[in-house]
Amino acid sequence: MRVQCKCHGVSGSCEMKTCWRAMPSFGDVGSELKEKFDGATEVEEKKVGSRKQLTPRNPLFKLHADDDLVYLQASPDFCEPDPKTGSLGTHGRLCNKTSKAIDGCDLLCCGRGFNTQHRRVVERCMCKFHWCCYKQVRPCSFLNSSRFMPVSGRSRWIITCISRDKSLGHNVRLNIVMVKPAFMETL
Repeated sequence: MRVQCKCHGVSGSCEMKTCWRAMPSFGDVGSELKEKFDGATEVEEKKVGSRKQLTPRNPLFKLHADDDLVYLQASPDFCEPDPKTGSLGTHGRLCNKTSKAIDGCDLLCCGRGFNTQHRRVVERCMCKFHWCCYKQVRPCSFLNSSRFMPVSGRSRWIITCISRDKSLGHNVRLNIVMVKPAFMETL
């Protein structure tokens, strides 16, 4: 909780001041939690004398403070398929090459790299409704190589995460089939 104040008076003068305790904004709380999450320490229970104590699993780390986040088990690896957790991994997922957010190739592909595939695609375009009663549609051909399909663009990029075949020890190229978005069906 923090103290917030507001002044009351003629032309902004502070003849009277009202103060109250207020919660921080959700953004501030979220930023603080994210910072603590990024700096969380893996710990284990150790018996010290007659009581148990949480100590860092890595002896090079310092002891945690009371307001630090700690965890007993590492999170599962969501990059690789894991039937126990239901994770399908990120192999072959579409990613955004230019984004630094969660949909970005750098984060989503878990450092394995990504493929860009180019394809020639024919879709309906230049649709025109003629009164009354038919619609004229021409096929348009363009190079498909999409960084997520723009609604009105001609060039499209398919960027997918590379799959690592553990048994062979090398990258495997995945074939991706693009499905036409539902909004294209209405044209």
